[in-house]
Amino acid sequence: SGVYFNDGSNAGALTYNHSDNSMRFRVNSTEKVRIASNGNVKIGSGSASFGVGGGLEIDTGSAATLRLEDSGSTSSFEIQNTGGVIKQNMYNSQPWTVAYNSSEKLRIDSSGRLLIGTTATDNRDGYNSSLQVAGTGGDDSSISIGRYSANASYPALVLSKSRNGTINSHTRLNTGDYLGGIQFQGDDGARFLVGASIVAQAAS
Repeated sequence: SGVYFNDGSNAGALTYNHSDNSMRFRVNSTEKVRIASNGNVKIGSGSASFGVGGGLEIDTGSAATLRLEDSGSTSSFEIQNTGGVIKQNMYNSQPWTVAYNSSEKLRIDSSGRLLIGTTATDNRDGYNSSLQVAGTGGDDSSISIGRYSANASYPALVLSKSRNGTINSHTRLNTGDYLGGIQFQGDDGARFLVGASIVAQAAS
């Protein structure tokens, strides 16, 4: 049973399928939306299928996209599944944030910097780093790396340097080139300055 919008071919329809108790919406002679008897919604054709739980499934046959738009602030957010890659796109230079109980815990800004414990970047003596962690105590201002394995191997913090200007490509270093460094900085009341450094250089 249903309601049909007939222009000679029943191109549009709202129907109820009694065999599976689903509600179906048809546009231009093709099913576009189905609501199953358990409340699951499928945008596309056929029944929704979930690995865990239920809800809304979008299947366009190509780049399935969910877009959240705030026209008042000209900002938007998209989640897209295309070419086997899940993409989350922010527009108009807005940050991407994760909050718990209305308290922000993590932010990726429009420059791609990952900020934990802070909502603004802080230039540290020339470094406006891609990863910034800030806090007021030992737990929220520290980073731990642990390895749990029944062998003699260790966890690692790896610093690497190449003379090649293309990421993941390789060019030999010259003698004296710096391999990496660790800086210890202090606040002079206006900015952070380097107090000490540990560096490694390539030898001949």
